[in-house]
Amino acid sequence: MSSGDSGEGRVAPAALDFTTTTWNTAQTVTVTGVDDSVPDGTQTWDVDLGVPTSTDGNYSGLAARTVSVTTVDDEGLAVDPTTLMLTEQDASAGSGTYTVALATLPSGPVTVSVTSGDAAVTVAPTSLTYSATTWNTAQTVTATAVADADDDGETVTVTHAVSGTADPTSYPTTLSLTGADVTVTVTDDDAPGLVVSATDLTTNGVNEGSTAT
Repeated sequence: MSSGDSGEGRVAPAALDFTTTTWNTAQTVTVTGVDDSVPDGTQTWDVDLGVPTSTDGNYSGLAARTVSVTTVDDEGLAVDPTTLMLTEQDASAGSGTYTVALATLPSGPVTVSVTSGDAAVTVAPTSLTYSATTWNTAQTVTATAVADADDDGETVTVTHAVSGTADPTSYPTTLSLTGADVTVTVTDDDAPGLVVSATDLTTNGVNEGSTAT
């Protein structure tokens, strides 16, 4: 058996042998992702099992089989957490934080922009810079729900992009960081209703012929 893309993964062992006594004993195949410095996103490739060879014609005539494998790229960002729950105008829940670090060592400084997809959520800072010595030091981003008078709870996506780089190989400005998005769900504290300044006028009473507000 073999890897359909040796640049993405390796397969071991190269062959599996079965006998008349071990035919139904499962054998393990190990698939290992190849660690590279290429920001190529998620890749799908096949393990080729090949055509069986046997003195038993029932097996020697079987067709080749494949197993599909997905390799997840580790070049990019390490973001934690990737979801936040915020409430408008609530001092305890109106803002939340998450951290961002580079996933791999860059050869030079890399700047990452932080952008909110909607004015309902602001982010600070809007730019993060990492060096060859601080690349894996998590930096904190604060997301804040913007208060308004509308009953409009919503979901906002905060995106990240390489806006400056001294390492165009591992961190080009074209690097897709969609897997590092942060989803912010904003719960609105506005609801239809009335705001009444006083609901009880019995404490001091209202004198006959007088008024109270």
